[in-house]
Amino acid sequence: YIHNALIAPQTFAAGKELLKIVLSDGKVFGYVPDKAVNFQAGCQYPLTITLTDTDIKVTVGEAIPWEDEVNSENGIEVIETDDYICYDVNGQRHYYVKTEAGLKVWAEYTNQGNWGTNLTLMNNITMTKPEDGSSNWTPIGRRESSTGYDAYTGTIDGNGHTIDNMVVDDPNEYYATMVVALGVGGTIQNLSIGNGSHFMGSSYASSIAAHNNDGKVINCHSAAKVEGRLLRVMTELDFCVGGIVGSNRCFTGNSYVIGCSFSGQLIADANQKYEFIYIGGVVASNSSSSGNGYEAHVVGCASSGSVLMKNANSFAAIRVGGVVGSSSTTGSDVANASACAMTGTVSFENVTKTADDYTAIDAAIGRLYSSTATHVYWTPGSIDADWQQPYRTSSGTYDTLMEVDGSNITWATAVDNMNAAIETWNAANGNLCPVHYVLTGNKPVLMKNQE
Repeated sequence: YIHNALIAPQTFAAGKELLKIVLSDGKVFGYVPDKAVNFQAGCQYPLTITLTDTDIKVTVGEAIPWEDEVNSENGIEVIETDDYICYDVNGQRHYYVKTEAGLKVWAEYTNQGNWGTNLTLMNNITMTKPEDGSSNWTPIGRRESSTGYDAYTGTIDGNGHTIDNMVVDDPNEYYATMVVALGVGGTIQNLSIGNGSHFMGSSYASSIAAHNNDGKVINCHSAAKVEGRLLRVMTELDFCVGGIVGSNRCFTGNSYVIGCSFSGQLIADANQKYEFIYIGGVVASNSSSSGNGYEAHVVGCASSGSVLMKNANSFAAIRVGGVVGSSSTTGSDVANASACAMTGTVSFENVTKTADDYTAIDAAIGRLYSSTATHVYWTPGSIDADWQQPYRTSSGTYDTLMEVDGSNITWATAVDNMNAAIETWNAANGNLCPVHYVLTGNKPVLMKNQE
């Protein structure tokens, strides 16, 4: 919700309570502005309020002069409608979106080539569901009838909200997803893709991003149906179907998929065509091959959804995992999966297995090539034992990639191990992972840390 208020500067100087929130159970939370924040008269300050059962946190945004029109000195314009508020600062826009119409205004403006345009959701959004076989969303960065794309470099902050009924349903669409690609600086965080959402494409299908190239996907979740059907063999594209991200890959920096989960339905149909195929409940392919020491990370991620691979002949190179399909690296680069859990299912229809690297299948991670997998666990029976055929290179680390069998390891122990692994990883990576696991009904569930 967005509320505007004019406050006397003396309120800040006197340290008076600015906000008071009273919950239905009688709990009262108040906010007194920090005197260390140098509030200036004549400016407006966006306040982001996070409320839990025990605490209130208020984050103060950057000062913006209280203007309704363009100010020739500071180049700021504020556009406010029933659907969104847009701050345009010297041509750099940030949309605060309240409705589906506002979301599409942001998308249209961004897809005009304004790839750094920021977005913050202010409400849950239920999109108008299209007729079967049609779409209500154009992926950000999509190029018309082209395998090429433009990388998004801004920040999409779901602000803890959910988008329902987002649909890209076109078997000829190369990239069926919300955002085709994140580039350096590109971030998608705190967003859920919810019920009624469907992403159907021919090469890449995912809920959040087809490609994460040197960007960040943090605390994103999906209950969508993600579906790929291989219609054509293309030398410039693989076939990647991932619940959250298709390809998490480093080119000029590190790439992160952190604290994400998938609880939907994932279907990958190879259509009896030859191709390199990557299927993952959270990430299809996690890789870095720059040779410059860059790192690709999948950390604190969980899959409780279903993964179905079908119609693949012996000429296809298949890498399938309940969390990550393939994790690979070369040289000094790093590809890492850590503190991940798989409690869903992986199944197959009309698939021909071949030997070694060309059919790499497992409940959690199918293929590990010179990569690290630490404290990654899966539920017994999540994959038929006859289908398990993982591929591991001796240069990798994967001694804690294991089934929770109830005797050698239980989910209670696994949860403790995964949370410890997140803490260790956070200490080396600026506390980038904002989640932890709790044991609910003898299964691990991701929870956002209290701020």
